[in-house]
Amino acid sequence: MKKTLLLALLFVGNYGFSQPTEKKEEEKEKEATTQTITEALKKNTHVNISAFSAETALKKGIKIWKINDDKTVTNDSIEVDNISIFIDGGRIQRLVVDVKNDEGFYSNFIPISVTSFKNAKTDKIFYEGSNKKLENTYFILGDVLNYINYTSRISYPPTTVIQLTEEKVIDTLKFSSTPLEYFDVRAYTDQQGLSGNANGLAQTEINVSFYGNTRNVRHSNVIFFPYVRLQMSLSKFDSKFDTLKFTSLTERTNTDILSIYQYSKVAIRVETDIIRYSRIHDGYLSIGHQLLNTSISDTSKVLKQLFTPSFYLTLGGTMFSFPRMKCDFRIPLFFNYLNDQSFINYDRKVDLTIVPEIELTLDPIKNKGDNEEETDGTTVFARVKYFDAPDYRGSNFWQLQLGAKIQLTDVLKK
Repeated sequence: MKKTLLLALLFVGNYGFSQPTEKKEEEKEKEATTQTITEALKKNTHVNISAFSAETALKKGIKIWKINDDKTVTNDSIEVDNISIFIDGGRIQRLVVDVKNDEGFYSNFIPISVTSFKNAKTDKIFYEGSNKKLENTYFILGDVLNYINYTSRISYPPTTVIQLTEEKVIDTLKFSSTPLEYFDVRAYTDQQGLSGNANGLAQTEINVSFYGNTRNVRHSNVIFFPYVRLQMSLSKFDSKFDTLKFTSLTERTNTDILSIYQYSKVAIRVETDIIRYSRIHDGYLSIGHQLLNTSISDTSKVLKQLFTPSFYLTLGGTMFSFPRMKCDFRIPLFFNYLNDQSFINYDRKVDLTIVPEIELTLDPIKNKGDNEEETDGTTVFARVKYFDAPDYRGSNFWQLQLGAKIQLTDVLKK
């Protein structure tokens, strides 16, 4: 029964160019394909897997359609050399189908959701290259590529690169075997703190991202609610800066909100993207909530823990570069509501802060040999943040953070 189900899932929607006399040959190919994925399932019983298949396209060729000058559409067929698939964020960010004899390639203009792949099977993938005969031609995605998810429920595939060839018409994907693979840890220092300012000497961040919606809006580059992110950061201060001092625990000034940020030891955030535009680079608008914890005291050295909740909106984006470098920028606007805090003589209900930041991330490459590269998942980064209160000035400050990011699973292994 399982074998029959796999056959149906793998090959539904794939075009063939064979005649009835070739049915026996096709049956042998299907049998070999089914055996390939069945063997993969047996070897990986402890994890969930899925698979991409393009057997007919790689062995028989693909049917293409041409939009002529008079708006009519004609069809033809071509041979394919290989198919490359780059998956990230639950989507096929880049699909490249190389035409044989170096005649260019076909590629997607917008990301393709993997979790709703069946809804994208009618997408048109257009030609990019210099061959005049192939200009304005395209193929239908479902005619060339198929995807099955052999898991207990529909799941997000891991970030990976797949290459299918005539010798390898199927590739299986192993899904996350532990939830810890969704976490990363950042350890960094603040150069301002090392220079004697009231910034932290050492910081640690734990981040986790959950995929939300991966389906584009009407075949566009726009996606609503693609991610939900959680973050907790801890800061270690020099002993003379580990407590924020007030004259009285019932009073404060306008500019003290920036000092509360600067001296905070713990920050917890929950954030979701409202909308994201994703093509060469990404742009997004997100909404979130933050909770800061700061140690405060008065002149009589009465110590108290201050909790500062904030609602915030963020406009941000990511610029990608080759091979493994990216630049992130964020402009969050925080609405710090203070009515439940201890400063009973402070009559303002909400303080505004804006914290623009820019971060450069580099994934170091280790050479394995000639033209081969690998990475262990560790990245280094530099981040600059500027803290400002738009309503008043006086305690504005900078943070310059340098550090590294690694997966939490790698930390536990060590």
